[in-house]
Amino acid sequence: MDGQFLSLEEMIHLLCRDKKMQICIHDVEGVLSLPLLRLPSVFRIHASRFCDLAKSTTRGNNLCMRCKTRANKAALEKKQPFRGYCPYGLYELAHPVVMDGMVVCIIYIGNLLPDHEEALRRLNYTSSLTGADRESMHRELYRTQPAALMTPYEQIAKALDSYIRLLLSGSDWAKQKKAHPDCQRKAREVAEYILVNYSQNLSLKQLADLYFVNEKYLGKVFQAETGETMRQYLNRVRLNNAARLLRNSDLSVLNIAMDCGFQNVPYFNRTFMGKYQMTPLQYRKEYSGCTEKEALKRENKLR
Repeated sequence: MDGQFLSLEEMIHLLCRDKKMQICIHDVEGVLSLPLLRLPSVFRIHASRFCDLAKSTTRGNNLCMRCKTRANKAALEKKQPFRGYCPYGLYELAHPVVMDGMVVCIIYIGNLLPDHEEALRRLNYTSSLTGADRESMHRELYRTQPAALMTPYEQIAKALDSYIRLLLSGSDWAKQKKAHPDCQRKAREVAEYILVNYSQNLSLKQLADLYFVNEKYLGKVFQAETGETMRQYLNRVRLNNAARLLRNSDLSVLNIAMDCGFQNVPYFNRTFMGKYQMTPLQYRKEYSGCTEKEALKRENKLR
């Protein structure tokens, strides 16, 4: 079958060609673990410059996470397509893919702008409540997809729905599910989400709600699969990115701490010292210009 069909990733690239819309597929039943349906994080985890700005404050991040969780829940319960504005003014379609009466994944088509004035009104109101950078987000509106009519995007969602079900119908999906237990898949999806969104203020409860799993269960599964608690894993990802920025940028320690998700510099310094046994400024002086591989080699020699 692999030689007869485009992969799902190739199909999405074709559909997105010359368009500013974003397609994101939220896996519910592990279908994206199949070879022809595997997707990179850009098509699995909704992220854009506009969304990053929306989630740049704790209130903004909590709002966006609640909205996505509600949308996922509505898709699972109603099993019907729906659409609407996000609090910051962009428009999105949600299209559940149903097989044998069960939602296997949810197609989201977003970054749509049907009405600039309505988007700006919502953006002004919500950013005043969350403290998000309204001016920067306003500029990002010009990088969205004008969408006076929704019909073309509804047709794209239907086409993807049909293609996903076609690929699944000729696959050994049931066998794949047994080979990759649900607990392992959930842990991998949460780890991948953290890799993309490490700069946000994430909590175990938010991620558990997003992926339809009990919070305590997710904590146990995540630690069993990764060897770390979710908080330890998140801090490691943040520190790795902070070290990269210290080596290869001129950003201040304050900006690096904020960009990597640390709420204040003293905590960042303590956490950084705990891993690297030196302050961020000492690390920059010692490893400036090093690649990650070179830095790791030198760090290992010091241990």
